[in-house]
Amino acid sequence: MNRNSSEVLPGEYRQTRTIDFVNFSAENVIGLLLTLVLLVGPVLLVLPKHPFNLLFSAKNALFSLIYCLVAFLLMVASMRLQAKLHGFCLYKVCGCPIEYVSMGFYIVACTGRAYVRRNAWLTATIMPAVVWCGLLLAAAFAVSEQWFWVPFLMFLVSLSGWGGKFVGIAIVLTQPADSYLQDDGGTIKVYTNRGA
Repeated sequence: MNRNSSEVLPGEYRQTRTIDFVNFSAENVIGLLLTLVLLVGPVLLVLPKHPFNLLFSAKNALFSLIYCLVAFLLMVASMRLQAKLHGFCLYKVCGCPIEYVSMGFYIVACTGRAYVRRNAWLTATIMPAVVWCGLLLAAAFAVSEQWFWVPFLMFLVSLSGWGGKFVGIAIVLTQPADSYLQDDGGTIKVYTNRGA
């Protein structure tokens, strides 16, 4: 552990908030709606310049099948790599053991039982989102038109995968700077200094 994390919560800190992404909560509903917007919005923006007509050509049935298979496998790999990058950032910035939680197709990196400083958690969560999504978006516009949709779909899946975390980030930003967080992948518990 380093100064950004602790195995034991300091005595004057108490839980003041739970951000829930598992049950039917306001945070979860907003996160799901944001995920939908992050999936559909970018498609509507790029569709006029990059029409998705490859799969509708009967001449290219085998190529279309290979294309879809490659795209699917790369999206699954991208989700795994994104979680590993997030876990690496959490480990380096927060200095705590990292846990990986399965959430359907996704795996999510989290700090588990460790208590981490708010700003360290924010840095370790925002950094991989920006880097990974930025790289995938750059790749989409760097490849030929024929392959545009493979990295772009990877970008969409990655971006939408951060939907819940973006809601969590927005809420955590409203908490005091000296707060501690406990992130188990489905909920984020916020602990603030009640002695201050």
